[in-house]
Amino acid sequence: MITSQSFKANDLAGLMFSLMPITLFLPVGFMYFWIALVFIAATMAGNFRDIKTSVANNPIFFPTALLVIFVVFQSLFLSGENDRRWSGIIYYFIFVFFFFFSAAAPAHYFAQAKKIFYLSAVLASAVFYLSRSGALPEWYVFKNFFTYGGNRSIAIGIFLAIAAGWLLNDAGKETRFRQKLILTAGYIFISSAIFIFAVTRTGLLLLFVLSAMAIARHLKHNKINIALAAIVVSFFAVMMNTHSTSNQRLSQTLSAVTAPGPKKADNGDMVRLQFFEKTGQMILEKPLLGHGVGSWRQQYPTRAEGLLTSTMSTPHNDYLLFAAELGLCGLLILFVIFFNLARTAVSSTVGDGMPLLMMTVALAIGSMFNAILRDWRFGVPFMLLLAIAYRGSLRESHDS
Repeated sequence: MITSQSFKANDLAGLMFSLMPITLFLPVGFMYFWIALVFIAATMAGNFRDIKTSVANNPIFFPTALLVIFVVFQSLFLSGENDRRWSGIIYYFIFVFFFFFSAAAPAHYFAQAKKIFYLSAVLASAVFYLSRSGALPEWYVFKNFFTYGGNRSIAIGIFLAIAAGWLLNDAGKETRFRQKLILTAGYIFISSAIFIFAVTRTGLLLLFVLSAMAIARHLKHNKINIALAAIVVSFFAVMMNTHSTSNQRLSQTLSAVTAPGPKKADNGDMVRLQFFEKTGQMILEKPLLGHGVGSWRQQYPTRAEGLLTSTMSTPHNDYLLFAAELGLCGLLILFVIFFNLARTAVSSTVGDGMPLLMMTVALAIGSMFNAILRDWRFGVPFMLLLAIAYRGSLRESHDS
């Protein structure tokens, strides 16, 4: 029996969940603190039967359960020589956050969370503009907007690209001209911040890909949408010819790739070639089951001794990590997870499956160039956005 107290707890959990996207653009401690509060509120609501049903019906429940079982098996029986197996096992449980987020709140709060994500992305873009113009104090909460902060700064650019892609998708399906104009303006505002300020080639790549997906989805015999596509193409043409941070990074990468001789082996933009070479050797040695959980961090420093990458904690590519530690079997399970997400998005007829498809593509592409699943500064926010997109593909998310 559901009491008035459980209704209040449900609303509290839903409200707190809907505000969580704000933390994606703040220092990472804010996100973990807010997740703890949402977990407490969801526990107080006590809807454990609904949560169990939601998790069991999730399209990636079975492949994720298989991945967990396989990782535990690897840790117990095939990773005895790896000192880091128990500290490394936790990173393979990242999709548990997706299950939690997907079931943490009543249905209509996911639509609110999406709107909060849009607002947060616009505000984050505004912070970029204001911080670089000297109009904001250099407070801790804004630190990743003033200076490059490694993966956290890269993550902000990626989240902005996802917000821009979702906005353009909404603009394409919007029939009211005024709303379409507002959504397009938000897309341009966020995308400009990515080009000018965000230091992330992955974010820029995702902006291109997700924008192309949105245009392709809605480019029909509709004059307004054709005009929208023309605006987006013109915007990219202008941005690619500006002296922006993104263009500088792209030029550096191109110069590194085309540089003659051994110099490019020590270039910071080419470290991924070292990862491919040395991790590839690990994969070829044990292709089927891999070297076991935690093996990459244990073996790579020795294999890459003297190289620029020898002290790094990840290969900046989740596919390499899965293949090296779990072999082709583990990598296949990961591909099944991606496939089930994409299939759910494409088959959605009652909700909007495009954001889920975009998130699946973003996850698949991002995992090629960053430790999206290995680094929780990427992974946990990805699971949150994946949950918002997934629930948006269901009928119930549109019912209030």
